[in-house]
Parts: sequence; C-alpha cells; structure tokens
Amino acid sequence: MSYKVSIQLEKTESGYSAYSPELAVGEFPADSLDLIFIKLKEAVKLYFKELDSDNNNGKVGQSIWELAENFVKDLTEEELNQLPTDGAEQHDHYIYGTPKRTT
Repeated sequence: MSYKVSIQLEKTESGYSAYSPELAVGEFPADSLDLIFIKLKEAVKLYFKELDSDNNNGKVGQSIWELAENFVKDLTEEELNQLPTDGAEQHDHYIYGTPKRTT
C-alpha cells in the first residue's frame, strides 16, 4: 500500500517550521532542521500506523459479499423485505429513475 504526505518547510525568524495538512499535529516549529525532521518522522510513522490499522479493520480489502453483509446487518426484517429483488434486471430504474421495463 502506498501513502502520500504533503509537507511544507519554512524558514522563520526563530528557526524553522513545517506544516502538513494530513498529520494530526499539523504544524511543527523547531530551532533546527534536525529537530523538524525528528518530529516529522515520528508524526509520519504514527500517521501511517493509523492508516494501516484502519485498513486492517475491514475498510479496505473486503470481498463484495462481506461489504454487502456489513451493509445490511443493522437492517430489520421489515426493511430487508422492502429492498428490491429485481435490482440487477431493473438497475436503470433504481440508479437513474427510468421507468421499469416490463418483460
């Protein structure tokens, strides 16, 4: 899996500053570039670890059947009975609102 993080480095009056919209901390002020890179390295490691954790919790890589089961697991029997049974045959109707086809 590949991830990208945007980082903006800036020279300030008091040293350096780094900013990243993806990282929770956001802005990293420090006296030297070495300190900036140390802070960034830890923040990026944490960010990637969280992304990997999210991906391993079923947000990515599930089969279509697992996704479907997760989608309907909280529906009541009454709600399930209201779902269309001809969705594949009448997909234009359910997706685009066209009139149902008669066979």
